[in-house]
Amino acid sequence: MDKDKIVRYGFFDSLVGKCAIVWDGGGLLRVCLPLESPSETRVSILNDFPDAKESPLTRLSKKIALAISCAISGGKVNFSFVPVNSCNWSEFDTKVYKAAKSIRQGTTITYGSLAKEIGRPSAYRAVGTALGKNPVPIVVPCHRVIAGDGSLRGFSAARGVATKRILLKLEGCNWLSDSLQYDLLESSRFLKTADPRMARLIRMVGPPGIDPPRKVQLFESLLKAIVSQQLSVTAAATIHSRVVEQFHCGFSRLDPTRILISDDVYLTASGLSKNKARSVKELASRVLDKSLPSEKELQEMADEDIVESLTSVRGIGRWTAQMILIFQLGRPDVLAVDDLALRKGLAILVGKKLQSSRTDLEKYARRWRPFRSAGSWYLWRLNRSPLKEDYLKTMGI
Repeated sequence: MDKDKIVRYGFFDSLVGKCAIVWDGGGLLRVCLPLESPSETRVSILNDFPDAKESPLTRLSKKIALAISCAISGGKVNFSFVPVNSCNWSEFDTKVYKAAKSIRQGTTITYGSLAKEIGRPSAYRAVGTALGKNPVPIVVPCHRVIAGDGSLRGFSAARGVATKRILLKLEGCNWLSDSLQYDLLESSRFLKTADPRMARLIRMVGPPGIDPPRKVQLFESLLKAIVSQQLSVTAAATIHSRVVEQFHCGFSRLDPTRILISDDVYLTASGLSKNKARSVKELASRVLDKSLPSEKELQEMADEDIVESLTSVRGIGRWTAQMILIFQLGRPDVLAVDDLALRKGLAILVGKKLQSSRTDLEKYARRWRPFRSAGSWYLWRLNRSPLKEDYLKTMGI
């Protein structure tokens, strides 16, 4: 690309957020799909290439960036014109990437099938490892490789599987199962149009990364919420892992029967308070007597009916029920006005120093309807540094 051996990098816009490419005189070294913020992408590049210099895109690198952006949007692109610097690739990785490049747009292949293609049928795990460190995603379309059971597994972009699903759907893989009741790309396009401030943020980070599980885990999610109340993330994770270890039943699934018949001392020994232990037991009882809605019933119920049903359980409040709506059921228009992080995020979005009130949040978010769940996701992310700093720079603050 450049005649010299200096490593350079530059950013460009895409449908999934602000991407970057890294190159030197030997060709393309790295394609960086968006991390949590452009600053984090920059840090990641400099960790791998300490002497890299941020530069304007050259004529060829601009052409490559445009081609990558086009491919991300679902366009058919032939990347044969792209010089790739593969001098540090292992022989095995080179075989994997060469085979992956031949996967046609709009189709997928399993890790096992790709392993067979390179003559290593038992090396499907090694194939997954190679694709996981693929330095040039999109150019080498690792997003087209899926697990044998049809699940998407991991992906190198910040929003992982959610981004992988978007890329595949843009290429025409409409057969993919999806628990969301709305389209992530449609939600981000709507928010861009409805809210200029949100548009600045979306240009940096792309569509929201909400990816509900294929099967609703209501009991596990509610129990985890009870455990986590008024605890740090670390403490909550420790106690939750103890509860799972004590009361699991195959594949680390929690067994409500074992919880219900156990003595309270086993729950408190895991780190739960007496009040939380009682709440967990009541939850187990409600699951076993089927007084909580089933997965099928949840899919058919209105948002407020679900909130009313879940909050009838001891220890479950409205906020927890709303998180179930957003992250387990994939509902599009949920706004948790009591969430402090959302009110702080709104203050950042509008450039105020003091956190917004519940009324401010509710009033401002009206413009996001019917996608207030997606709008909330962006506000949560905006609380994090360095995305907060990156966003404020776009506002001149």
